[in-house]
Amino acid sequence: MKKLFVVIVIAIALGMGIYWAVRPASKTEEPPAATLPALSPDEAKSSERQKQPDRSTQETGGFIEKRRAAAQAARAAREATAEVPDEKAIVRQTVAWLVSPLTSFEEKQAGWRRLMQEGKLADVVKELEQQVTEHPTDVEYRAALGEGYIYQISGVKEMREQAMLGMKADESFDAALKIDPNHWEARFFKTTAMSYWPESLNKGGEVIGNFKELIAMQEAQSPQPQFAQTYAWLGEQYKKAGRIDEAQQVWQRGAALFPTDRTLKSKLAGSPTSEQSR
Repeated sequence: MKKLFVVIVIAIALGMGIYWAVRPASKTEEPPAATLPALSPDEAKSSERQKQPDRSTQETGGFIEKRRAAAQAARAAREATAEVPDEKAIVRQTVAWLVSPLTSFEEKQAGWRRLMQEGKLADVVKELEQQVTEHPTDVEYRAALGEGYIYQISGVKEMREQAMLGMKADESFDAALKIDPNHWEARFFKTTAMSYWPESLNKGGEVIGNFKELIAMQEAQSPQPQFAQTYAWLGEQYKKAGRIDEAQQVWQRGAALFPTDRTLKSKLAGSPTSEQSR
């Protein structure tokens, strides 16, 4: 029984970790690239003079070159004495951004992927663990910690570690839902994780029921772009169960509410009903 449980957790961990780690980002999802620091007025003038022929060079005997060298030395000195950013403070700011209600769902997912690419994911997860310890009733920290564990899964190869992260993620989502049963992100991640359970365990009906509850929950709120994903996932569960007509109906319902969602468009374009109408 214990071995079966470990296999289930690993299946969930791999499925969720790979999906969220490699899911294509939308054009508006990725954070803007950092900009280079602006030159000071003196540096800008010096740079501009370097681009243009200097007729006075021969007459001054290298005076301008010396001034340029002095300006570069001054700039290097300023950079050497500049305050080095506190890495811990940056991590804390990142965590605050992840749990902020002003940060959209897609921005968070893009942020998680950026942290993976930059090798900062472990630091952020560690800080979230600390925040959960200090603020045990804060649902946002617990939900974000579960997501952090999900993204960590795709970065590890050892099966035991994958299973441990999968269990930690599941526990985090359960704890978040115990605090707030209507927390959309925690319930969405919890339900999508359950969709990866082996078919032999007959969890399909429960997964469909949970996605339907999610849809009922979100349709009572103001529409949010991420809500479109629930219709896509529910349709896939219907399709997996051989209920093609119901899959088509739920995708159409989602597309009517979110006409610009590319995933729902793709589902409808590849559905049997669509193929027959061509």
